[in-house]
Amino acid sequence: MDHGRDYRNPDQLPPGSVLVVGSGASGCQIAEELHQAGRKVYLSVGQFHKTPRRYRGRDIYWWFEVLGIWHRPLELQPEVRNIRFVVTGAGGGHDIDLRRFAAAGMTLIGRLRGLANDRLLIAPNLEDSLAQGDAWFASLKSKMDEYAQKNGMGPPECSETNEPVPLPAWSRPVSELDLRDAGVSSVVWSSGFRVDFGWVRIPVFTDAGDPLHRRGVTNRGGVYFLGLRRTYAVSSALLAGVGNDGAFIAEHISTSRCDGRTCAET
Repeated sequence: MDHGRDYRNPDQLPPGSVLVVGSGASGCQIAEELHQAGRKVYLSVGQFHKTPRRYRGRDIYWWFEVLGIWHRPLELQPEVRNIRFVVTGAGGGHDIDLRRFAAAGMTLIGRLRGLANDRLLIAPNLEDSLAQGDAWFASLKSKMDEYAQKNGMGPPECSETNEPVPLPAWSRPVSELDLRDAGVSSVVWSSGFRVDFGWVRIPVFTDAGDPLHRRGVTNRGGVYFLGLRRTYAVSSALLAGVGNDGAFIAEHISTSRCDGRTCAET
């Protein structure tokens, strides 16, 4: 079993089927590469939000910019707070569509619930996760189409108007998977990372361990958070937005008097 951070290429894994756990960007990209290399792949799906790599000739990052999704405060667009869009830059960049993965032969399963006697216990969430992904795509596409019409952009390409592909029979929801019978010899864990603030001995956290702050500024003089996911906007943990939050913190520092415990703006 390997963590996604250690994965490099299909050749480092022993022969046999591969179970990839996690349907974020890394998990989907690893699963796609393994499938293209001829491996039998099982992909465990948690959340998934289908997002086009390009639409109407423009990259998705361009669309996020012009639609205001990148930098608008999350409190003004709560519908995107937990969205984890998935695209890839491989081969020049393309969409990640789990339904098409399944149509091409990859087996999709739901979120893992546990393991008992070499049998994976699987949650019945697959159809709901794919439906949520389709709904996010439809909502985003509607916003992009509205912008395009207002700004005189050309029509979408035929390939960009396709309806969701039905799941083939082998990707119908299952409650268990026998690893031995499936020939699974490797598991790649791409279930993400979590922050660890155990080394910070300052009371700037909730009981659940989450930082208490307003756009990175805590109520403790001189203590700030930067680069966290969803600090202020969708882009807060990315190069596209961390600079904006950094500028906000720098402005706060330059206009505040701190005594080591609290800060007061001058």
